[in-house]
Amino acid sequence: MEYLEGTSNDFAETVKDIEQQEEELDPEELEILKKKRDDEDPIFKEEDREPTLPEEKVLFFLRKLLREWELELDSRPLTEKRTASGRLEYVTCAQCRRYIKPFFKLLRSKNVPESILRAVCGIVESMKVRDYVKANDFYYRMAIGNAPWPMGVTMVGIHERSAREKISSNQIAHVLNDETQRKYISSIKRLMTFCQKKYPTLPSKCVS
Repeated sequence: MEYLEGTSNDFAETVKDIEQQEEELDPEELEILKKKRDDEDPIFKEEDREPTLPEEKVLFFLRKLLREWELELDSRPLTEKRTASGRLEYVTCAQCRRYIKPFFKLLRSKNVPESILRAVCGIVESMKVRDYVKANDFYYRMAIGNAPWPMGVTMVGIHERSAREKISSNQIAHVLNDETQRKYISSIKRLMTFCQKKYPTLPSKCVS
């Protein structure tokens, strides 16, 4: 129940912020405000250089996707933006931006857990070649894990330790570790969905 209430409150807060901006600013002023926001926040500001480290490659690519998503939504006619579905998509994008910011900070400080970084690198490289099935596989291995819990893991006694030792970090569901991690992992999934929509490929490499 706490999880549902927290999610609902956060979603309502995002809606309220957007509606307040729409009431106070016209579309041109809103776009200027967004550009200023990005310029002032180094986490989201695009950098004119080639990434070299794995963390930089992930950060640059996901940041670019987020920006493309925002620009696509901003370019819609005002009548479409005002519809229920138009507002929902805009709120979803704004929420994605809010949720993924802690992950961007971890990438910049090079503090992403190794198992998560390895999985997200696989996701990014797969998206770059438009193999969304493979990207999806990397995602679910990260979010859900790729192996069942061994026998004896929940039992008390001599089996407990040996069973737990068999569980490697990539077999544990990272999405369950904490709320912040759950939120940025779900935001990565939203960016994957947008990427497939914007850069389609063969049906065999798409996720339905």
